[in-house]
Amino acid sequence: MKLSLLALALLSFSCAHQAGLPDQPGQYVETTEENGLARTWVLKIPKGYDGETALPLVILFHGWTGSAKAIEATTGFGEKADAEDFVLAIPDGTEGIGSARGWNCSFLDLGNPKADDVKFTTDILNQIEGGIKVDPKRVYVAGHSNGAMMAYDIGAKLSDRIAAIAVVSGTIGVPGSQVSEPTAPVSAIIFHGKEDETVPYDASHDGLIKATPAPESAKWWADRDGCEAPAETKASDEVIEDYKGGRNGAEVEFVTILDGRHAWPGGLRGKPSIDATSMIWDFFKAHPKG
Repeated sequence: MKLSLLALALLSFSCAHQAGLPDQPGQYVETTEENGLARTWVLKIPKGYDGETALPLVILFHGWTGSAKAIEATTGFGEKADAEDFVLAIPDGTEGIGSARGWNCSFLDLGNPKADDVKFTTDILNQIEGGIKVDPKRVYVAGHSNGAMMAYDIGAKLSDRIAAIAVVSGTIGVPGSQVSEPTAPVSAIIFHGKEDETVPYDASHDGLIKATPAPESAKWWADRDGCEAPAETKASDEVIEDYKGGRNGAEVEFVTILDGRHAWPGGLRGKPSIDATSMIWDFFKAHPKG
């Protein structure tokens, strides 16, 4: 009997150990069970991680039809994590419409009907914070397209935990439904191309879906943060509206890419003169949780 109890204890230890996250620099593919689904996500622990210094965390969401692998390649966020010493988590969506991977956010479901992507993201965040030394005041979320909608959704629903979000080609809602009200201020940097053929910039443009226009989405978020009227800066490729003075130092920066389309700026198909990944990381660094 004693031997059986010892064997059981050793087995329990082994299972618990296997269930834990890696704690050494490297790139790993993790699996999390959620609502009966085996959910996969990429974990990148940067080369500079020593287990002593608390590092920032960035969660990155791919767009509809995309994947964790594809968005990392498109954005270069994996290289940025190593260069700037932050932990990176890139979840995979689930197969929904047409077997393409997508996300279920508050107002548009493009993934498996069983998937609860807010819970999935919360589980990832809890796992990382429980096993890797990250700074809870420097947790950030970024996404493209349907993943940008997830960034808005997570920013709103986990506003007590998220310091800032980055939205590329996203929206806060579709007719009849939109993101919930955040309970705490969350800074945001928002990019949108005026020629976006999928998520239209405004009512003067057609797109694959009808959505709340990008300027209205940015203003809605700035209003929730309590920001002041924006200051505008114009350049040959972009117009930046900067909403400052929000509660707890919150800020919203809205970047209109004048001839931009539905792509990550500086990525494989995006406007090469605008490096969205670097701009996002610089914005994140300047906006810890207030």
